[in-house]
Amino acid sequence: MSSTRSLPGWSNPQQIFLCFLLCLLLIYLAASLQRFSVNVNQASANSPPALAELKIDPNTADFGSLIRIPDLGPGRAKRLLAYRNAHQMQSAGQPVFTSPQDLQNIPDFGPKIAAALAPYMTFPTSMYK
Repeated sequence: MSSTRSLPGWSNPQQIFLCFLLCLLLIYLAASLQRFSVNVNQASANSPPALAELKIDPNTADFGSLIRIPDLGPGRAKRLLAYRNAHQMQSAGQPVFTSPQDLQNIPDFGPKIAAALAPYMTFPTSMYK
């Protein structure tokens, strides 16, 4: 009595060929995965600097740049832009924000929020003080 199992409707040579194809497929997938993981590592090495390294100027930043800052969010970004736009006319060419403490003048921006945002922002203090 034979102990080999056969798939119904498949001859023995067909089953061997099917196993061969499956092995080739697994080898191809393993090679593709290896190639993909190398590309991901190379891409991260060549990627642009992180947001914390870029530092955004709140006097010139647009909404898209501001909402990328952690702890800012769309609501605070809108309030910052509204405050900046309202006070730019009064500042006569001077920047509205010259230090992180100036952010506290915006509604809902207290000392903790200003301190949390400071590492992600740059302020033109040396030019105007």
